[in-house]
Amino acid sequence: MCVRSDRPVARETAADWLKRRRYQVTEHECALVLTVEVGREQAIRGGITPTVLVRPTEPATGALLLHGRAALAVQGSEGRWLKNLTCQAFATAWGYRPHGQLEIPSHLMCAVGTAPSE
Repeated sequence: MCVRSDRPVARETAADWLKRRRYQVTEHECALVLTVEVGREQAIRGGITPTVLVRPTEPATGALLLHGRAALAVQGSEGRWLKNLTCQAFATAWGYRPHGQLEIPSHLMCAVGTAPSE
């Protein structure tokens, strides 16, 4: 599968997340394209909320196969939140965590679904 993102940290985190779960990540001949979008939305109480959206699609048809979204209520520097939100969005798309606001720290989602020694 191929990973697409205009943010190198999101792209690298996504590729690492997939490889740790035994998926093959390539840049050519993609049977599945994963698009990782990083954006900002209006927060409920004002300000801006950073978001990461994962959209796996089938290249031939463009059909959306899964999706995962993660957002932060409080924004810090991008280097501190982008990797963790990417992991959380992938964990949501792959079913390791349910959709919605949960009290599960994002950084735990980078290791969910892998063997303990990894």
